[in-house]
Amino acid sequence: MVQCELLYFVNGSYDYHPLSAIKSTLAEFYRDDEILMGKQVLAQSVDGIDGVQQFCKNRIGVNKVKASIDDIMNIFKVVDESCCRDNLPTFCAAKKDRVPILTDDLSDIAAIRLELTQLRQQLNSLTKQLSTSNQCKCTNPNAKVSDPVASSVISRADVNNTSTDMMACSDSAISLVTSHPVDDSSNMADHCVTDEANTTRKENKQTFVSTLKQNIEKFQQVSYKKKKKSPVVGHSAAESQPFKGVYKKSVVCINRLHPETTETMVSDFLSSHGVNVLSCFRYENTDNRYVLMRVCVPQPHASKLYNADIWPLGVVVRPWKFKSHDVTQEDGAAQTN
Repeated sequence: MVQCELLYFVNGSYDYHPLSAIKSTLAEFYRDDEILMGKQVLAQSVDGIDGVQQFCKNRIGVNKVKASIDDIMNIFKVVDESCCRDNLPTFCAAKKDRVPILTDDLSDIAAIRLELTQLRQQLNSLTKQLSTSNQCKCTNPNAKVSDPVASSVISRADVNNTSTDMMACSDSAISLVTSHPVDDSSNMADHCVTDEANTTRKENKQTFVSTLKQNIEKFQQVSYKKKKKSPVVGHSAAESQPFKGVYKKSVVCINRLHPETTETMVSDFLSSHGVNVLSCFRYENTDNRYVLMRVCVPQPHASKLYNADIWPLGVVVRPWKFKSHDVTQEDGAAQTN
């Protein structure tokens, strides 16, 4: 068990409230030192979980508190997506007044009942008005309905009047708003428009066919440019050839080596596996926990370096990333942090 009121609050509300609400509560309720201390405790608790190292850095600047809150929520997100929540310690709170409470209106059953009651009352009132309009229409068939929307949804409202389900009530209310009037004259007009449209399509189709037959001989086939073939790179190492080629070089970063590892050890190791090492430089990490090597090899030999079976456990091999400015020790060290 680890005492931290901030992490106790975040862990308890992460599954039940939006992340934006949790972040705003952390920024308004807790002091800056509590936020920074909470992040430090959380970083120590998730040591060894992949994907959280980038959020465990110490933030600086005027926005370090906001950035620390984002890091805390991102760490919880990564841990939750990795199904590692059970690996976290049990966070507890010793001071109850240092744990905020998030109120949620949707969780109050009384508020839900009130909303449902008001919705039913509105639906019943609207249904009565529609029923009155329907009776007037039946009494005087020649009279026009003043509310075209009501005339199109009377049957739907009468059916939903007997339903006590909240979703059915909401569906009826949406239907009352989005329905359109139905009139015999409008239907006749729609049929006329449809017939005219079909006739126009047939005429256009006949015109297109006749034009195509008349001008079929004038069409020309489009010729596409051929794609360029990729160059062929020689890989023969026979010594009997009369000339030699100049091969490209590949620079590879071999990271997370033991601090006692030297350039000679790495060069001899690669030579024993058939790799011709052109150059090898050693760089130390900022905290001296491990070192890295910048190795330059012929491009045909670079594929042998990416064989995971030849490397000890924990060693990371990747292409060397050059920056736009000078390639110095900071160039390689910045990629390993």
